[in-house]
Amino acid sequence: MSRCPRQDHEGAWQHAMNRGIDRQPAFRSDADSQIFYDCLVVAMPRCGVEVHAYCLLDNHFHLLA
Repeated sequence: MSRCPRQDHEGAWQHAMNRGIDRQPAFRSDADSQIFYDCLVVAMPRCGVEVHAYCLLDNHFHLLA
């Protein structure tokens, strides 16, 4: 069964996630996680996106934007 189309309009909340290839680690150290976080902070105003919540795990991440 397919899922319903996503709401795609200005102001809609989106769940974004990405996983490492073959469930391998995407973040190998705390420094990797910090680099990702720093890039996210810089990218948010440039792209006009607000991240309301995030979760960084060893092999994937989730963003509520």
